[in-house]
Amino acid sequence: MQKIHQKKSDLHLYYLPPVKQDSTFNWITVLCEELEKRKNIKINLLNDTWISIPPWKIWSNFFKSKVVKKNGKVFFYELLPFRRFLLITKSNFFLNFCMLKVKRIFFKKISNTVLISAVFNRVTTLAANSLNPSLILTDACDYLDINQFNYSRQLSSATLTNSLPLYNYHKKIGRTYLISAGYYKKNDIFLLNKNFKYRSKTVVFIGTLDRATDFYLIEFSMKELKNFQFRFYFFSRLKGYEKHINAEDIKKNKHANDLWKKIQKMSNYWGKVVVNQSELSKISIEGSVGIIPYNQNNSFNKFRHPIKFYNYKALGLPIVSVVLESISLYSSERCKFTNDYRKFTSYISSLSLISITKKQKDEDLLLAHKHTVEKKCDDVVAIVNKELLFLNQ
Repeated sequence: MQKIHQKKSDLHLYYLPPVKQDSTFNWITVLCEELEKRKNIKINLLNDTWISIPPWKIWSNFFKSKVVKKNGKVFFYELLPFRRFLLITKSNFFLNFCMLKVKRIFFKKISNTVLISAVFNRVTTLAANSLNPSLILTDACDYLDINQFNYSRQLSSATLTNSLPLYNYHKKIGRTYLISAGYYKKNDIFLLNKNFKYRSKTVVFIGTLDRATDFYLIEFSMKELKNFQFRFYFFSRLKGYEKHINAEDIKKNKHANDLWKKIQKMSNYWGKVVVNQSELSKISIEGSVGIIPYNQNNSFNKFRHPIKFYNYKALGLPIVSVVLESISLYSSERCKFTNDYRKFTSYISSLSLISITKKQKDEDLLLAHKHTVEKKCDDVVAIVNKELLFLNQ
């Protein structure tokens, strides 16, 4: 186990992700890999993991940096052990928050160290207290939890978000930046239209299914359009066919889990799990319409900005989606939004007959290119430099 040392010329970014990195095929890993390529930038992906050492050793070294590296991963200490107990967990949050306030007033911050947190709970304070960074930013992504965000707002200098409606919400409260969604690279299978095949009467879903999915809408559409095949391309880093529905989310909702199992048995269902990027580049995506079937009653979807929208655009697919404020402004002849089940299936049926012109295809690709991970990295680095300059004035 070794302590992290840094050169003064290096900018050290510590990223605290919203999900565990071995569970989903998501944008965090791609973003960190791209940031690592940038000159004079060192990126460290934090883990929600504590290291068991004697409590008196933690407290005796409290005002020192307590971040360590082990087996290529970055860990940080808890102030109190046995965090599996709720009282200890809450105490850790309170202690970290209070001590961080003291530390930021009376002790010098570690220069050129930036913490970007996409977690709005005690883990943010724990990581910040361990690092004592010169700058803390909140990556709100496209999700808002008022209660949790209030804690994060007290710690961070500014908020980042890829959702326009969420940006409009946050900018009324404090300094906020709108950044690219940035989920895939310029050489991605989608942006290159690689291995895509038009297949009539074929509905495509790309991504993951979770508690925010409207399984009733999927079931209804498949029953109404029995002559259409519904092809699901799932992204997951976990091998095992059952993992594609984000098992942790679905298990919490037994009814949704039962409904999904029923959907899988329908004659017009087809599914494939994509484990990694190399496998993604080899598969053949076939379809005539892309769908975004989210549950309008789930708070997670209020500001949601789905990357699958740009996946479909890059592939030249017409799109049928529930009404989402972040993308509804793109409504057009080839992109329909509705929360009505019957209209949803009607749009699928009619859009599957529409062919795309070269001009439309170029416009769709141009829109998709604005949300590459390279563009997001440019946005993040520019914001970090701007905020550091602001702090040093």
